[in-house]
Amino acid sequence: MRKAIWDSFLDADMNVRYWAHLSRIYHIRNMWVKIFVSITASGTVLSWLFISNNPCLWKTLSTIAALVAIVQLFLGWEGCLEKMYSLEKEWVQIKNDYELLWIALRNKKKSASELEENYKQLKVRETNLLYIGHGLPTNKGKLIRKCQMEVLSSRGLQK
Repeated sequence: MRKAIWDSFLDADMNVRYWAHLSRIYHIRNMWVKIFVSITASGTVLSWLFISNNPCLWKTLSTIAALVAIVQLFLGWEGCLEKMYSLEKEWVQIKNDYELLWIALRNKKKSASELEENYKQLKVRETNLLYIGHGLPTNKGKLIRKCQMEVLSSRGLQK
C-alpha cells in the first residue's frame, strides 16, 4: 500500500503539471488567434475607410478575418480550455489528498483499512477524470517527460 500511495501521489503531481502546461499552451494559441482576428478585422475597417480606392485589400482582410474566426470556432479551444482548467483543479485536489494520505501513512495516523479505503476513493475520483479529459488534445511525448522530470526534481528524486 505504501508504494501504491507514493506512486499515485507522484502521478497526481505530474498530472497537475501536465494540465497546467497544456492549458497554458492552448490559452496562448487561442489568444494569438483572437489577436490575429482583431488585427485583420481592424485592418479591414481601416482599409475600407481610408483606402477605399483599393477594394481588394479590405475584401481580402475581411475574408481572412472571417475564415480564421470560423476555424477558431471549429477548433473549439474555448471549450477545451474550460475542461483543461477543470482537470487541473481536480488534479490539484487529488494530489493534495494523496499528500495527506501519505502523511497519515508515514505518521501512522490511519489504520491499514482506512488507508486502503481512502486510496480506493481517490482512484475512483481519478477514473472519473477520464471522462472530462476525453476528446481533449494531448501532448504525450515531450510534455509528459518534462512534467515527470519536474516532479522528480521537486521531490529530490532525480538521478
